[in-house]
Amino acid sequence: MHGFRTSKEFMLDSALYFRFLGLQVVVPDLLGHGDTGGKKKYGVDDSKYINSLIDNLIEEGIIKDGNIYLVGSSMGALTASHISSLRSDISGVILLAPMLQFDEAVYNYAKIDHPILSRIIPEKDIRKGAALALRKSNVKLKDTNIQPLLKSSQTPTLLILSDSDQISPYASYKQLQKDNIEIFKVNGRHHPSMNTIGEGEHEAIVKWLNTTQ
Repeated sequence: MHGFRTSKEFMLDSALYFRFLGLQVVVPDLLGHGDTGGKKKYGVDDSKYINSLIDNLIEEGIIKDGNIYLVGSSMGALTASHISSLRSDISGVILLAPMLQFDEAVYNYAKIDHPILSRIIPEKDIRKGAALALRKSNVKLKDTNIQPLLKSSQTPTLLILSDSDQISPYASYKQLQKDNIEIFKVNGRHHPSMNTIGEGEHEAIVKWLNTTQ
């Protein structure tokens, strides 16, 4: 599952990687993105739509062996975590640079991509604008916070984070490691490239997959 303002095509490299591992892969567009219509739901209500898609794939016999893994990048990581909270048949979740709470993510993004503008517009106004966008889509700000979902989850979860990613910083998640949550840190990677799986991530993913099967 892709991130905010991208589409399924953004995840094709990751999809091919998992195909090479021998997995069957489904790559959807989130609501309001790519070929999917409707309003953007900021990773929250997308989970209901993807959850129904999984049910349909099971009913049609496309998913047969019961081993279902969810992979989400940035905002798509939030969607994956919400889906995992709705289902009992998820074997594992891989989160690539998971999005922080939406207002914080927007502010961090503004500082990186629009440094001059973000100095002109007060932080509180940027966060207020993010909250307003959510309200227009009937999404609660607290539901975009992935950390309570991770803390309450019992699903095996692998977080892949970078110490150079200022939008989804490793420091914001390192305290979450517990029995079912493993954190893998990469160095020097920025947010847009975090869905690309390099040699180090490959070794971590294969090792983690072997512990969940």
